[in-house]
Amino acid sequence: MSQKQPSSVSSTPQKQRTVEGVLQHLRSSNAVQSSPPSAGKSKKRKQPDYLTTSSQAGPSGGALKKRVLSTSTRLYVKRVKIDKDAAEGLKRLAASLGAVITDVEHANIIVTDTWAEARAKAGLRPEYYKEQAHVLHTSWLEDTAEKGIFLGFEKYRILPAPTATDVFADQSKVHSDGSATEAVTTDGESVGDDTASDATLESGMRFPLRGLWVHILPVKLDKPAMETLRARVLALGANVVPQENADVIVSAAAAAARVKPFLKGTKDASNNPPLLHSRWIDQVESKQAWVDTADCSVTGFPEQRKLSVKDVRKLAKMKRPLPSGALIANQVLKAASSSAPITKIPESQAAESQAEEEEEEIPVYSPLEGSQVQSPEAEEHIADGAEDADDKLEGYPWTNSEFACQRPSPLVCINQGIVEELGVLQKQRILIGEPRSALSYQRAISAIKSYREDLSKDPGSAVKIKGVGIKIGGLVKQFYEEGHIAEAQSIRSDSALRVMMDFMELYGIGPSNARVLYNDGCRSVEDVVAAGRSYGTKLDVRECIKILPDLRQKIPRREVESIAETIMTKANELLPGCLHTICGGYRRGKPASGDVDIVITHPDHSPAEVCKKLIASLRAEGLVTHVIGLSNENASTNLEETSPTSHNVAELVFKTKGAQQGAAPLHRRLDLIFCHRQVYGACVVGWTGSTMFERDIRRWAQKKFNYKFHNYGITDRDTGELIETPEESDVFTTLNLDWIPPRLRNCDL
Repeated sequence: MSQKQPSSVSSTPQKQRTVEGVLQHLRSSNAVQSSPPSAGKSKKRKQPDYLTTSSQAGPSGGALKKRVLSTSTRLYVKRVKIDKDAAEGLKRLAASLGAVITDVEHANIIVTDTWAEARAKAGLRPEYYKEQAHVLHTSWLEDTAEKGIFLGFEKYRILPAPTATDVFADQSKVHSDGSATEAVTTDGESVGDDTASDATLESGMRFPLRGLWVHILPVKLDKPAMETLRARVLALGANVVPQENADVIVSAAAAAARVKPFLKGTKDASNNPPLLHSRWIDQVESKQAWVDTADCSVTGFPEQRKLSVKDVRKLAKMKRPLPSGALIANQVLKAASSSAPITKIPESQAAESQAEEEEEEIPVYSPLEGSQVQSPEAEEHIADGAEDADDKLEGYPWTNSEFACQRPSPLVCINQGIVEELGVLQKQRILIGEPRSALSYQRAISAIKSYREDLSKDPGSAVKIKGVGIKIGGLVKQFYEEGHIAEAQSIRSDSALRVMMDFMELYGIGPSNARVLYNDGCRSVEDVVAAGRSYGTKLDVRECIKILPDLRQKIPRREVESIAETIMTKANELLPGCLHTICGGYRRGKPASGDVDIVITHPDHSPAEVCKKLIASLRAEGLVTHVIGLSNENASTNLEETSPTSHNVAELVFKTKGAQQGAAPLHRRLDLIFCHRQVYGACVVGWTGSTMFERDIRRWAQKKFNYKFHNYGITDRDTGELIETPEESDVFTTLNLDWIPPRLRNCDL
């Protein structure tokens, strides 16, 4: 079921104009030029073929396609096997269907010509396919054009659906998961109109940035991309102004070094306008509501004035005279709707033009409610996991240490490109049975991930980072000089390695098992399960195949929290006073997780007792459908073991309620870890990760103190004495380590 729609907006022309219309009229009037047009007859600018839309000539002069995609469809074509000409043909096809062709950073659909997950992911930053974009096979585009209707995504999906809850503005035609509404059946056949009308595509436009003055930096944007971004900003109700007058500055580049040359700073740095990455425009456009700017700030500019929705509401009501040369949204939208020529508005007309806008409350998107909130008293955005939300590097200095547990490491770093390229080599070394070489790459990746400087400026400086040797330093230099590492490119083209890498994403499949399975003829994850491996070693093979698609889907943060709430409500009904921490990638800030890890303790009851009672209750209520494994680690098999270092681990399959009313339930991987209260802190550190962070805590503990660290506690190797760590901070204090927040422990790829 799609989300409830906001109330209908006025039918005035400026409320019924799409980005496409604004873009065309800006171009026809030359209003997007940065300087006045020269006198005399203007020369018509040739637009790139891929920006051709259904209102213009079709691709290659052919017949127009039915406009079944809207301008809220931002599409990127990723080439794998096809040549450049074929890719350009796909772009023209998408544009003729009504889509906007964009770069990968702004896409909400990525189409590619491979069905292999590894090849589809290659070269993409994880947040692109995990958070913001559906990754589909190119046949979706071709079938959509052939049938003349919008087709659901599931049949064409290569990677799991992104975690974004709303990647299309037109919710009346498309659900957030990409599936079609009742108007299109699951096999793609229309039961109503065979195309979305222009009225449907253009309805529901809102002005969440009304009254805001926005300047767009030209960094990383060619002329067509700059024009398109300006049109999108205007369509949201904002005025486009010179930099010195801006309330907000938008940049397509996220690196401070790329942005600084384009900035004109003020003497009072704290009065500089917020500098935001252009993904903020994507989010506002997607939600059709104001979105908090905190998560979209360009890092490296700490002194900026803050901008809240209350500030924007005040700005919307003010009658400020705009500077000459500004593009005023109200007048541009009116001119676009009436096909009147557009000129930049003289300063004398600016206030009058603004006054013509009708009073309308600025909508605010609330990520906590997943809806649009109209009230001026709406709560400001609260980040998920607020108690662990400290992912800012300020205050946590970089240390050139050989130990990852001394280096704060963000989820995505300034040198993410080389990190991901080296990750290809690391995985390949694991698969071919070279663990020492794999560890060398893993250590280099961890070291580079924590480094604060942009290596593209001085690739040779990589060898100065502890953990990066001469050989890997040479690969870093090759990456920045040639744009890739030759060996990594070769590995990506090896179909056998790609298949085995997919196998290793399954439960219980390591590199040696992946090689054996491939040699035994397995070519898909379904083949692995059918052969009785992975989940098939624990569960009935037919059951495994049935629930495998659910288990392979990533779990969004909100769903992780919902599962934890259900579990702990039941735990405290049975044994009041239980404590818990959600660990794993969730705690380190990942937008989605492969499974849910929850560490549970009780001050008065043993781990075995809590485990037995809770699992029995969850199974009785049908919340746990399968028990994959139940173990008592660091102890005998007797579940009544009372050693302080013993803890129980339950590997389960949890059945959630459907994300939407009437939707089928989903099966999710759930690990419950039950420990004694006196080792709760160590257990939380161990299960939070990341792998290299925990590995180096063990190395540090042994080298500096001759202690043994594990997720069941810290013990003195000489005496065997347990050092109690009831709180997570006790681990850092005991080992004389500076505190590093969970979201800065992302020391792995």
